[in-house]
Amino acid sequence: VASSRLLDMESLSDEILNRLLAIFPQADRALIMLKTADSDSLELQGVLARDGKADDENLGVSRTIINQVLGKRQSVLSLDAMHDQRFQLASSIAEMNIRSMMCAPLICQDQAIGVIHVDTRRAETRFGEDDLTLLTAIAGLAAVSMQNALMHQALLDKQRLEQDLRFAAHVQRSFLPQGPPAVEGFEFACHYESAQQVGGDLYDFIPLPDGRLGIVIADVSGK
Repeated sequence: VASSRLLDMESLSDEILNRLLAIFPQADRALIMLKTADSDSLELQGVLARDGKADDENLGVSRTIINQVLGKRQSVLSLDAMHDQRFQLASSIAEMNIRSMMCAPLICQDQAIGVIHVDTRRAETRFGEDDLTLLTAIAGLAAVSMQNALMHQALLDKQRLEQDLRFAAHVQRSFLPQGPPAVEGFEFACHYESAQQVGGDLYDFIPLPDGRLGIVIADVSGK
């Protein structure tokens, strides 16, 4: 459904949504929702309307159905969403005049990572069982592509974090003295090694006006 070369999540989502509206001519809208990284809650990844008037604030979807699709990992078809008993509490469906809809889980490596939802507001058009079978297959392919994109983004984030940590470690070490001072009658030796990549400790030798030498050792709590 989408090129495996598309590793940017936003570009990949746009590609999938455009393909969905092309594959299902009766669809007026398509959307993708994904689980957040730190919880099982869903957030909108992308939405596309055929008339270009998709409203992120009023999605017009049934959370009950979406949770059912995720929980049972089974696609759902509604021939008449306006009178479907499963949508009784979804006032936004009535407000948006949604007639027929399909929802399929995005499953990759036995993990449900989100859903794909398509619907129509036209009373003369309906989705059928063949459409649901096709959407389920598309969702399977899309899930693999989206999982690859998520892993690619996680790798980029990790690389950026490691680069930032290396830079922070360099800056932190630049605050340390280049070497011990030369003081007659004394010999100094110092070694610094942080427990983590960026340390919170500091030492320094400070010459004082009266010829004495101040030695500072400090620890910053929590970096």
